[in-house]
Amino acid sequence: MRKLILSIGTFIILYIIGTIVGFAAFLLISPLAMIISMFTVMPVICIFLIYWYLRRIAASPNHIGREVLIIIVTWMVLSFSFDALMYILIVPTIMKAPPHWQFFIEQSPWIWFCYAMLFVCGYAARWLYLKRPASPSSD
Repeated sequence: MRKLILSIGTFIILYIIGTIVGFAAFLLISPLAMIISMFTVMPVICIFLIYWYLRRIAASPNHIGREVLIIIVTWMVLSFSFDALMYILIVPTIMKAPPHWQFFIEQSPWIWFCYAMLFVCGYAARWLYLKRPASPSSD
């Protein structure tokens, strides 16, 4: 249960940061700035959060692949759910527009690219975790 709560908590941190960075870049600079930030800044944050998660659960090297796969799948399910709530219901409601049921169809290439990046980030965090110097202290 602790791992699930920690996984959800780290995802929520990532989602909040991603939403703020994405909207700020889009609204203050340009759509291109949003895309660039989503695929440069956010992967670094994602890698850090997955690495931090692995440190917090003290994943054993024998089971780290499984742990990384579990967090990636958990984050994908949460991402799909949060995106559905946010971009199909909440944002259209705030903008006084009808629900945007075509969101996942229109944004499909970007969504799948984000999921692919999540796998890359997960395994980059795994690599960092396995390469870290052993220390007796915990985070």
